[in-house]
Amino acid sequence: MSKTKIILASTLSVVAVGGVTTAAVVVTIKNKEKENKENKKTQSLTKIQNIAKPINNPKTNNQTNSETLSKNDFKKINEVIKNEYDKETQIINEYDQAVAKYWEEQEINKTIKSHYDEEADKINEYDKKVAEYYKDKQLNQDQELKNKWLVVESKWEKDAGIFVWKIKTSIENYSIIKDKKFKFGLELKKESISDDENWFQAYGPNQELGIFKEVSRDNKYVTLEVFSARLFDKYGETGSPAGDWVLFKVYEPNKQSVNLLKQSAQPITVKYEKKPSK
Repeated sequence: MSKTKIILASTLSVVAVGGVTTAAVVVTIKNKEKENKENKKTQSLTKIQNIAKPINNPKTNNQTNSETLSKNDFKKINEVIKNEYDKETQIINEYDQAVAKYWEEQEINKTIKSHYDEEADKINEYDKKVAEYYKDKQLNQDQELKNKWLVVESKWEKDAGIFVWKIKTSIENYSIIKDKKFKFGLELKKESISDDENWFQAYGPNQELGIFKEVSRDNKYVTLEVFSARLFDKYGETGSPAGDWVLFKVYEPNKQSVNLLKQSAQPITVKYEKKPSK
């Protein structure tokens, strides 16, 4: 449509005033086109400017200041970030403290355990030495007692049906076994009969089996007396065989290998009498 108007204007100008007028019209047309282009650009810029204008807030009826909002928002964001950072820092610090405390306790426990182990080792070593001491002492006592007891008298009391022995030893040795209980072994000479599971009998109503009875002493030695059970009545009614019976062993029940006797006793000869007929 613009081109049509331009052509009509050019024709009228040529008819009216000639070539000069035509040139002026052409210049006017070009200026008009330029003006139209500028108007289009201006409209576009106006739209952009309208977008950037402050917005009316219907709730607060205040215009929002974009610059002020940005500063406030950043301030709030920074505060939130700082608070979160402080919380994280506190958590990390508490964790580090907990870890440090844990390892400190571990070191303390390690020190305590090490000390306890050292003390336990010392106690065990002490107990071991004490046990070894008493073991050695016991062995020494056993060696002192072993083979040092001498049977000085052996007899058969027919009416009572028992064997009686008197044994002599040092006062020191006797002090070691004074309240201990002993068994003894008997064997029948020339026969394969022996028995080492016999208790010495009690020598009084309030006494226990296996205890020695002291009958005399001097400055160095003590003489003891022990009894067998009623195994050899004079008529042989107990069933024990006649013959020469020998006391060959005296020992503590839990130490059969430690024979106190220096040597076997003198044999006791058993010959049963014939029981009178009624």
